[in-house]
Amino acid sequence: MLPSDSQTRIEIRLARSDDLPLLGPLEDRAAQRFRESPHPHCVDMAHFDLSRLTELSGGGSVWVASGASGEPIGFVIAEERGDDAYVHEIDVEQAYGGRGVGRALLRRVAEWAQARELRTVLLSTFNDVPWNAPFYQRLGFAIVPLAAYTPDMRAQRQSDIAAGMKAESRVMLRASVEDVLLTTRA
Repeated sequence: MLPSDSQTRIEIRLARSDDLPLLGPLEDRAAQRFRESPHPHCVDMAHFDLSRLTELSGGGSVWVASGASGEPIGFVIAEERGDDAYVHEIDVEQAYGGRGVGRALLRRVAEWAQARELRTVLLSTFNDVPWNAPFYQRLGFAIVPLAAYTPDMRAQRQSDIAAGMKAESRVMLRASVEDVLLTTRA
């Protein structure tokens, strides 16, 4: 449980099948932050594919943050890629921003990765948006130099670019599972 304020406690739990249809609209609401960023086109991007979300959820790598009502106020989607826990996406309702919800979701991914004996947490994000790369860098993530990209990282970069993201604004970030666990302690 994560305290968010004096009245509400936030729980991080595995996503249930009835949560999944709620995550696309939550993603859309969270994306509204991009309106005033260098990437306003993100507001109109399609949300995470529901069939892929269902597949990953069935594998136990989709978690939601829920408040008193039990409805999701945030979520994280991850998967195992080699020695990495790859974070596809973290979204938090804007009203819950700055309360540690994203940090708690990331911690849950690191706990899952540790249980699977994965060594690192990896993600692709924007380097010029405060709640993207700078947020993760405060939690111990470092930019992976382009020259050090694996074939999987290069494929992810191409996928991001094909989705309409600017290549010069995208970076891959990596941190050890241990570092993520240390920096996300409550």
